[in-house]
Amino acid sequence: MGLAANFDDNTATASVHAQHHNDIATALNNPCAPPKIAGWWYDQRMIDATSPGSQYSTAANRLQFQPIYLPWSATLDRFGLYVPTAAAGATIRIATYAMSPTTGLPTGSPADHGTVDVSTTGAKTVTLSAAMAQGWFYLALLPSNAVANGLRAIAGGAPLAIGSEDPLTVNGAPCSALYIGGVSVLPDPPPATRSSYTSVFAGTTLPAIYYRVAS
Repeated sequence: MGLAANFDDNTATASVHAQHHNDIATALNNPCAPPKIAGWWYDQRMIDATSPGSQYSTAANRLQFQPIYLPWSATLDRFGLYVPTAAAGATIRIATYAMSPTTGLPTGSPADHGTVDVSTTGAKTVTLSAAMAQGWFYLALLPSNAVANGLRAIAGGAPLAIGSEDPLTVNGAPCSALYIGGVSVLPDPPPATRSSYTSVFAGTTLPAIYYRVAS
């Protein structure tokens, strides 16, 4: 569902605009999708999934890929994070990658949307203008800081078995994101084999990612 235009209030973060299911089903071909409204913020689960009391700790040069499903074609003009615990000099580079239709892994050249200063607490955004097609893509986060800082987190990962022969598990547990360590620049292209990535399993906190629809 669409998030409130501001996500920097701890008590109201990720508050959603209530929509009747019948209204959504009538307005959209996909009854599971929320309405696409210019100026609305959304998170990667399309629900009020954030947990203000939970934090995701970054690690220096660990590039994390989070799969996000965009239920409609849209132009996005913001990505956002919320920083409850800052670290001096910390930045996070934000990029998007396509998802391979054959492997489910990140593929192609990154769309680099720049860095976010996370050396202070509060809501942080990066401005962009990206025409995105309906479907899956990867949001990549590359921290530069040597000292871990905290991002508002989703409490538990949404199960998505990425690159597994078993439809439910990867290495014995549902996988909800991927990462590679020791990275200082965005790979172009990223690794094409599943063994090159480390799984982030369901039950592990993930950073809450917000995006705003321009049109």
